[in-house]
Parts: sequence; C-alpha cells; structure tokens
Amino acid sequence: MKYYLSSSLLYGLILSKEKPTILSELESLLQNQARFYTSVWTLIEFFQEESIIQKNVSRTILHLITELTEEILPLQKDVLEVLQLQGRDDKTQTIESQIAILYGMDFIINFQNGRSSLRNLSIET
Repeated sequence: MKYYLSSSLLYGLILSKEKPTILSELESLLQNQARFYTSVWTLIEFFQEESIIQKNVSRTILHLITELTEEILPLQKDVLEVLQLQGRDDKTQTIESQIAILYGMDFIINFQNGRSSLRNLSIET
C-alpha cells in the first residue's frame, strides 16, 4: 500500500508530544510492507512553519524524511494545474489529497488534535 505523509503528520513528528505514538503507528505500517511518499509541495508547506525555521535543523529533518519515504514526489505539470485551480487559499489538506490521488496513493496520513488519522483516498466526482 502507498501512503502519503501530509505536512500535518510531519509537524506532528517534529513538534508534537505524541511523537512516540506516531512513530509506533508508522513502524507498524512499515512492518506490513507500507511505502511512504510525500511531495515537494508538502515539504515547502512544512518548512514554512515558523517553529521549524527557529529550530535551525532543516537539513537534518529533510534527511530523515528522505530516509522514511520511498520518494518525494516532484512538482509536475499535473500538480501545478491542481495548485492553480485550487489557489493558495485552499486548505493544505485538500491540495495534498489531490496530489496524492494524482500519484496513485491509497491513503493519506494526517495529524490533528493530537491524533494521526488514515484516510482512504478516492477520486471524488
């Protein structure tokens, strides 16, 4: 199964006190042959977070993300078209979901209210 790691999950991994729980869930998925992906767009959103910038460990964090993921999905023409249609005012989750669908992900993992959540992806018409 292919899992898209959202920027909210990356925030949770770095900034949340729930980090051990998230790591445990990710480890369980990895043991079940899960493959993790994220995108350049998600990383840009993630690294714009002020608390990440203040930690001054961006290079280390990026290295760990590349170790965890199978691939960091590039910004291709299809992705840019989605971003153009959505606009920057749209929710990050919506854009990440659409990017994940474009790349054939099965699930997207978000982190909200102290919990990570798996969402099955489907194309909505």
